[in-house]
Amino acid sequence: MRLALLLLVVASLATTACGGEDDTQRSGVASDQSNEETTTARLDADDALVQDAKTYAKDQGVSLEEAVRRLELQDPAGDLGADLEANEWDTFAGLWIQHEPEHRVVVAFTRDGEETVRPYVEGGSLEDVVEVREASATLTQLQEAQERAHDLVRSLGIRADSGIDVERNRAELYVTNRAQLESALQQANARLPEHVAVVEVEGLAEPA
Repeated sequence: MRLALLLLVVASLATTACGGEDDTQRSGVASDQSNEETTTARLDADDALVQDAKTYAKDQGVSLEEAVRRLELQDPAGDLGADLEANEWDTFAGLWIQHEPEHRVVVAFTRDGEETVRPYVEGGSLEDVVEVREASATLTQLQEAQERAHDLVRSLGIRADSGIDVERNRAELYVTNRAQLESALQQANARLPEHVAVVEVEGLAEPA
């Protein structure tokens, strides 16, 4: 259920005999309130975004205006990732949003990243926040490695989950007993595909 963001506005300020310092503090409070009121009024038609922005602002220690700006970039970032995966699959290694220490939309490529991404973001909302990094494996290669690794451990009779960590540029295989997996691979004279890391976890996902 979408809840409207309620702003608490101080109706009146007590006057004191002090001069400049109190006036400056009051001016700062009024300015902050004015900025929040402007942001809320502008986004009144989308209460869910305002509510999410309020939570994000608190978690990240940024203003409501900045929180809204960042959240509004999520859809363009998602669209960019989809376009790059479809059109630049031979070099695209993944996209993710970095929140700290600076907010960035990070895109990784195995080569020519700056030249590749430029036509997709030039003149758009992501132009000033995109950061290009280099990776050794494409997202397609990671997906293929993930599938092969999962098929291999299943053939060995070992339960496992799997995923892709685009920031670390690797596929991950999640098992509850790493030693058991390594022993099974050794007995079968088999090895996991390149770019696959084994991660030991306490439990696996249960089928719904």
